[in-house]
Amino acid sequence: MQKGLVSIITPCYNGEKFVSRFLDSVLDQSYTNIELIVINDGSTDQTEQILKSYEIKFKEKGIKFIHLFQSNGGQSSAINKGLEIFSGEYLTWPDSDDILTPDAIEIKIKYMDEHPDCGILICKTEIVEDVTFKRLGFYQRVIVDSKDNLFLDLITGNNIYYSPGGYMVRSSMFRDAMPNPLIIQCPREIGQNYQLLLPIAYKYPAGYIEDVCYRYIVRAGSHSRTAHSFYKEIEIIGISQKVLRNIIKDIKINDEDIEDINKALMIQKVKNYLRLMLNYHRDDLLVETQQLIKNNDIKDRNIIKDCYLVKYPCLRILNSVYNRILKLLK
Repeated sequence: MQKGLVSIITPCYNGEKFVSRFLDSVLDQSYTNIELIVINDGSTDQTEQILKSYEIKFKEKGIKFIHLFQSNGGQSSAINKGLEIFSGEYLTWPDSDDILTPDAIEIKIKYMDEHPDCGILICKTEIVEDVTFKRLGFYQRVIVDSKDNLFLDLITGNNIYYSPGGYMVRSSMFRDAMPNPLIIQCPREIGQNYQLLLPIAYKYPAGYIEDVCYRYIVRAGSHSRTAHSFYKEIEIIGISQKVLRNIIKDIKINDEDIEDINKALMIQKVKNYLRLMLNYHRDDLLVETQQLIKNNDIKDRNIIKDCYLVKYPCLRILNSVYNRILKLLK
């Protein structure tokens, strides 16, 4: 592990239309002690040729650039190949269709150096539209009190976001928290972020910065925006629960935390059921959802509100109008 070195692991599949802007954003970094590892996950377009064309540019900038080709195996498989060889003191794994701001690495390194107990860092992320780069909003974790529990919030989806480039981890703590061997085994439908973030979030303190260090590009046709049928979504929710339980099983959990974690898993399931029913304008899962809420003594106001929106469709229209008015007033 090289002190001060930041390893960036980036999977890429058929990225000829966008990978150049990501590579340029790494070249534009004010902090250059970087090891960029791009895993070409079986691309069938011009991605490999584009990666080769950047070799000289990175060499001239003094940035270590490694690009490897593998048969298409998905993001988790690509991340695994990067985890086998990365050597930085710090690690991040942004998507190849997003962008780092020019001082992203410098700002994050400064915080991590000033907070040696911090295992994981989250920045503010700007959401922008593809092509036009119109700002659509921000992702940010807002800490409202001293009872910060990133681990539970990652499970429930409360006050959190999952765009990977918004995160940086300290490699020594990351390796210490992760089960051995260091292999990501999440299915494609779920992605790798749960398995990468939960172990270190449970064991080590997290830090948060207000600076925008990452731009998440909303791109039509991206993996994260793929539409599924109602019943496929139900299947994915089930897979998510199974994956989370397997990840948690491999973490050395304190006995006093087990009850809170089980409740967090139920909250995640309830939220996903409600989101699904609202998106598809259905109430198939409402009885089961209400039973889960009752059995687990869930009192989250937003969850209760969404239950009413599912049960009484007319309220959805009023809620939509209310939200639009709030947006206009901001």
